[in-house]
Order: sequence, then C-alpha cells, then structure tokens
Amino acid sequence: MKLSGKNIVVFIVLAGAVALAYYLPCLRYNFYQQMMDGLMLDDAQIGLIGSLVNVINTVCYPIGGVLANKFRTKTLIVITLAAFLILSVWYAFAQGFVMLLIIHLLFAFFGIATLWSAYLSAVRGLADERNQSKMFGWNEGTRGLIQFAISLAFVALMGIALNAAQGFTYSMLFAAGVCAVFLVLAIVFMDGKPKVDEQDAAEKADEEPVEKYTVVDVLKNPGVWVVTFLIMCAYVFWTMGNSYLSQYTVDVLGLDPGTASTIGTVRTYLIVAIAGLIGGVLLDKFPYKGRTFIVLLAIDIVLIVGVMITGEQLMLCVALTICISFIANIMKTTYWSTMGEAGIPAAMTPLATGIISFICFMPDWVYPVVFGNWLTDARAADGGVAGAAVAGVYQNIFLIIIAFGVLGMVVSFIHWKRAQKLEAAGVIEIDHHGKK
Repeated sequence: MKLSGKNIVVFIVLAGAVALAYYLPCLRYNFYQQMMDGLMLDDAQIGLIGSLVNVINTVCYPIGGVLANKFRTKTLIVITLAAFLILSVWYAFAQGFVMLLIIHLLFAFFGIATLWSAYLSAVRGLADERNQSKMFGWNEGTRGLIQFAISLAFVALMGIALNAAQGFTYSMLFAAGVCAVFLVLAIVFMDGKPKVDEQDAAEKADEEPVEKYTVVDVLKNPGVWVVTFLIMCAYVFWTMGNSYLSQYTVDVLGLDPGTASTIGTVRTYLIVAIAGLIGGVLLDKFPYKGRTFIVLLAIDIVLIVGVMITGEQLMLCVALTICISFIANIMKTTYWSTMGEAGIPAAMTPLATGIISFICFMPDWVYPVVFGNWLTDARAADGGVAGAAVAGVYQNIFLIIIAFGVLGMVVSFIHWKRAQKLEAAGVIEIDHHGKK
C-alpha cells in the first residue's frame, strides 16, 4: 500500500477532522479541573454534558449514513470543519452552562451526522481491500498523534494564561486555527466521493450475490449478543478510565491539574497509537480472541485494584493509570475483530455493527450523570473540597469498573467456547499458527 501526493494530504485531513470531532467535545477527559475552574461548571454539569453528547452521537449514526449516501464526501467534510471552526470561536468566548451545553451538542451533531460515515467511506477509498486494516490502523494512529499534539498545545496555553478562563479562550482559539488549516486543505485537495475504478467494478460484477440479512436475523444470532457485551465490558475500561483517572490523580493523589492533564494526554492519545499497533499483532498471535480478552481484562482488573491500594505512592499509582490505559486501548482497537470468531457472517456486518454499537455504548448515556452527581454531593459533604467522601466515590467507581471486567471475562469465556464449537462444526476457520 502506497500513499503519494494529494492522497497523503487527504489522509491527514481525514485523520485531523476525526481527531477534532472526538477531542473538542471531550475535553473533560484531560481538562476536568480546568473546566470546573475556567468555565464555572460543577461535576454534575460536566457529567450531564458528557451524557448528552453521547446520546447525540448515538442518534446521529443513522443520520450520517443517510447523508453520506446523498452528498459528496468533500461537501460533508468541508461542512464539518467549517462548523468546528465556528463552534471553536464561540466556545472561546462562551459563558454559562446552557451555552456550553449547546456548543457541545452541536460539536456532537456535526462530528457524527456530517462526518463519521463520510470519513469511513473516504478512508476506505484510499486503499484496496487487501490493505483496509492497515489503512484504518494507520489513520487511527495518525488521529491519536494529532490529538496528542493539540492536547500538548492546550496544556502549554493554559499554563501561560493568567487564569483557567483565559486558558480556555487561548486554547479554543488555537483549536479554531487548526480547524481553519484542515478546512483549507480539504477545500483544495479533496475530491468528491471515492470512485470505483474499472478493475474494482469488474471484480464486483463477477462476485456472487451477497446474502441479505434482516434486523430479526441479527437479533437471533447469539454471536451478536456475545460480541455486544464483550465490547461493552472492554469499552467501560476505556471510557470510564479516561473520564476519571486524570481527575482521581488530582482529587485524591494531590497531583497538580496541569501535570495531570499532561499525563492524561499521553494516556489518552499517544498510547492509543502504540496500543493499536501492538494490539493488532497480539490478537493475531493467538487462535482464540476470547481467550486473549480474558487475559487482558484480568490484567486491567489487577491494575485497577493496584490504583485503589497505592494512593499514598504517587508515582506508582500514576504509572498504574498509564498501564490501565495501555491495556484498555489494546482492547478498544481490536474488539471489533471478535465478530468473525463469534459466528457473525461478513454480510451481516453493517446491520450487526449498528445494533451492537447502539447497545454496547449505552453506559456512556448513564455513567457521566450518575458519577457526576455522586462527586458533586461528595464535594458538598467534604465542605467544597476533595476529601474522604470524594475518595470514597472514586473507590465505588473503580469497583463498578471491576464488576464490568469480571462480566467481560465471563462473556469472553463464552466467546472462546462458541468459537471452538463453530470451528468444530466447520462454520468458521481459525488459524492456529501450526499449533492445536
């Protein structure tokens, strides 16, 4: 697979657009304390914003599919980046919870409805079928590096600002500048929808008709439910960990918010690129992915327990949070690869992934509001600061994550045994790398 000339720029624009879409509405992951101080938000308000953003994301997935079928890819990418530019400037000077909520919801709408399906189509058009995994993997890694660079810039700008509010103004104006750069590149270098060349058209004409599946077929497939709950449990480690590990180091460990944000940036964005590359190789080395997920979930459970009992050892505890993120990102970048061994036919993938995504990401609707209210009440009980009550809330959050991990191990075991059964029946083939 080779990218050259204009396609390299298009590749970077696509990665940049999605990097912005999943970064700007999610600043709570690494700048939680700064949002509280600079934007005058409390835990409950930040939690509500997070939950509503996730709801809008889910609702907009089917909308994005319709728009991607009706409009040129370039048109949708340009609209998205233009919207991000306007919203970033608005965010820089926004005041009040309601205005900030509206801005976040608009970020969520444009990030999914006008971007996500168009992005997937465009990335797929940059490579042939033999190189799809590599293309998406490289784009995921590039996205993580772009987010890492933007986040470091945010940390630096907040560091030189006179206060948190001014830091957010500087940071969002910088984000607007980044949006403007990608917008210009998209206008200049992007074409319309990727066109199918004559060779691809000939190959598709020779293919046998693909079996059609209905929603009922998907719901009746046991593998769909196994994969749904496997992904849900693995995703919980990633999303809850990213949401609260940074703030835990501030509230309970006493780490400086700026330092915590820097560590959170490394944990959230740089590690994902490394974990994606390692995870792809790792999962391919073992014949049963369910068995590998049992090991990964067990490791993360042990690491979470380590965080809970090493609160007085600052550097050790911080190191454990980074390790948690590394393992969680290995799972996150590979869990969609479990569909084949679960017995989900390739032709069922479009419907199956839609249903799986709708269900498995449901914790995102609930936990930010619930945990945010818990923390707000705990701070009030501690007299407005982070004390014993706040520390207790974090312990409960970690216990919930552990519970999902245990459930995930059970589901992974079911996935493993289902794969063995399907293999024995000749339904699927699994590469044992010369070993049985």
